[in-house]
Amino acid sequence: MPINHLFNSLQKYSKEHKRTNEEAFSAAVSLILVDHDIIKGVPAYIDARKKADFQFLFENNPVHVLVSGVINAYCDNLEKAHNYFEQVLDNYCSEDHDSTEIAFLNAYIHFELAKVFLCNYTSIDKSTHFKKAVDLYTQLSDQKGIGECLYLKANFYGNQKNFISALENYKLAAQSFQLGGHTSSIAKCYLRIAETNAEISNHRESEWYLNLASDKVFLSENANLLSEISYVRAKGLFKQNKIEDAIHCLCGVEGYNFTKENLQIYINQFSLLVECYTKLNQASEAHQYDKMAMELRFNLSMIEKELVHSKNQVLNLFEKYELELLIQEKNNIEISELKNKLIVSKEENDRLVELLSHDFKEPIRVINSFASLLQKNISQTHSDKDKEYIQFILNSATKMSGHIDNLLKYIQLDTETCEVAELNLNEVLDEVKHELSSDIDDKKAIVVSSNLPNVKACKDVFNVLFYNLVENAIKFNHNTPIVKIDYTKKNNQHEFSVSDNGIGIADDDKEKVFDLFRKINKTNEFEGWGVGLSVSKKIVNSLGGQIQIEDNPNGGTKVKFILEDGYILN
Repeated sequence: MPINHLFNSLQKYSKEHKRTNEEAFSAAVSLILVDHDIIKGVPAYIDARKKADFQFLFENNPVHVLVSGVINAYCDNLEKAHNYFEQVLDNYCSEDHDSTEIAFLNAYIHFELAKVFLCNYTSIDKSTHFKKAVDLYTQLSDQKGIGECLYLKANFYGNQKNFISALENYKLAAQSFQLGGHTSSIAKCYLRIAETNAEISNHRESEWYLNLASDKVFLSENANLLSEISYVRAKGLFKQNKIEDAIHCLCGVEGYNFTKENLQIYINQFSLLVECYTKLNQASEAHQYDKMAMELRFNLSMIEKELVHSKNQVLNLFEKYELELLIQEKNNIEISELKNKLIVSKEENDRLVELLSHDFKEPIRVINSFASLLQKNISQTHSDKDKEYIQFILNSATKMSGHIDNLLKYIQLDTETCEVAELNLNEVLDEVKHELSSDIDDKKAIVVSSNLPNVKACKDVFNVLFYNLVENAIKFNHNTPIVKIDYTKKNNQHEFSVSDNGIGIADDDKEKVFDLFRKINKTNEFEGWGVGLSVSKKIVNSLGGQIQIEDNPNGGTKVKFILEDGYILN
């Protein structure tokens, strides 16, 4: 197969679309597609993909999908391999490119699909993928590709015991390889022609092609093919009852270097020697070669088991990585959708801030202004009731303006830009106490704290948080306020609390007090808008934490909020 054309095609596609083509990634893909070393290629490919700065899968580049198909085909997961190859055809090869690289890729995919479903055909000529591959390779004048297709077709007929058709296609394949100058492939075809002729007892023709194959093998220096030639020649001699000649043909084979690639060849040779010596009634020699064949069969079975195990490991590793990619893709989609929602939410907040700041507050300012003029210009003839009504209008306008101001503060927690920096919370708390100095002095409040940690956060956020909690602790109190701010670390959680000795909060109201503008105290004894705890909850939630209210064991209220590791520095 013209896999180099395919690889060049993928590299060219990457460059055209301005994607980084890192050396590690190219080497890993080459291991899989060019060298067919799937066992080494898959871990290298996954590692390179994780380090690369491009996302082929998400951008519909065929590399990942094609590699997935080749890996699944190698691991005998044929149906999934088929799905991947079809994806490449649908998403890439069908694009309107006037390019020979695209045609080579298309031909390769059709050829791979034909191999995947070869066992399902009663006639290979009925395979649309096979015919398409042949047509494309013919249009490209790629003799190697044409030869591989014809060789596949010949093997199909050989397995079907249709030896005449097999011979015809092996010869055609040899011609194509000859035109392309592919010596090893030519020798491979001649060997199969010789073997097929031996099957139909055409021994003269078989010997002729064995000699041709031998000439090509010496040129290509392919030792495994040379061993196969010896076996096929000896097998033909055995069928002609030329036992001594068959043994002579195989002599010296035990001195060869056995590898996992050629074990089956030598198992066949030793098995044939067993038959030869058995026929000559030489039991000792037959037993010797039978023992050697059994040892090689055992070694081969172990290699095959190891290969199955390796295939399963590779497939599991790759499927796990694909699952990670799908999860990553899903997360990217969710993050993108969340960003879009945040953009929309910010735009809505900006619009609401504009409405509250201008459209809502302007009528209130007008009402307040004209009510103030009426109050100044009211004559002695107006009753006290009229004056009371005017004051009621002024009070209501002031109250509504205060509600809008506090609502703006609540909304702008999301919209204000805030610089993140390392903060000493002890210093932040000191600033809050300074800001509340009038309230502290008026009520002779005592505010104490344990040693607070440093955090990496927005200063204004923690300033507002502590301000609201300490102010409430001082405000809602009939006694001399005693306010304590504590910090403790439990595992990876950081717990802050603000405790007081005030009026306390009923159990039924401990959730309600966090509602915006919720005032559980219905009297006018305590001033306020019912915003402070709502803002505090929003701040803690924005930091990924939780806030809750508990009873202070010594009487009063304890507001506790918990933050995870990340914001806390020490």
